[in-house]
Amino acid sequence: MKTFRFTDAPPGAFDPRAPKFGGQPEWLSKPRWPLSRKTGRPMRFVCQVPIPPGLAGDQQVAYVFYGSGDADEYVDWGWTSGGGENAVILQPTSFRASVLTTSIHTGPVLQRAVERDGRRVLEDVELAAEVVDVDVAPDHPTTQYLGEPFWVQNDDTPTRGEWRFLMQIDSHTDRFRLNWGDAGVGYVFVAEDGTAARFLWQCY
Repeated sequence: MKTFRFTDAPPGAFDPRAPKFGGQPEWLSKPRWPLSRKTGRPMRFVCQVPIPPGLAGDQQVAYVFYGSGDADEYVDWGWTSGGGENAVILQPTSFRASVLTTSIHTGPVLQRAVERDGRRVLEDVELAAEVVDVDVAPDHPTTQYLGEPFWVQNDDTPTRGEWRFLMQIDSHTDRFRLNWGDAGVGYVFVAEDGTAARFLWQCY
């Protein structure tokens, strides 16, 4: 299986087709920042990852967004792909976004919790990410790229069409903060023809 090796000090300029977590998205084409269905505010950018050739038509990069509050806020209906509180944007070609989008270039970013002067505070995060192979697959869900999903609960692969698993994100980490319940794991799927994408999360 494959996962990511994170670097706290990212390079000065990212390759738009390289994986990264946090910071601002490196758009391949016109920005399409998704908006929360409940609040109308821009969602928080989580990460962007390359899409291998042929996995989802001509699409090259997937951008993952979630929620519109701070990193500790629980988002109602954020766990389901149809709830309007998460989104995966595919580029460079147009596709059916699951929520309304706007053309802003910057918005809320991934955060992590740190201790400062005896207080727990949230700070913005930008992490370079390198795809690496894992020799021995873990016996529990973890952040993973390609392969087969490791479900926390039952198989919840999207229906109605041909879907490909792209990645899963383990929220139980000190690298960043995502409120996906008790040690929640997020799952990203892309349509085989590149016309749609889905995100959902499960927890224990």
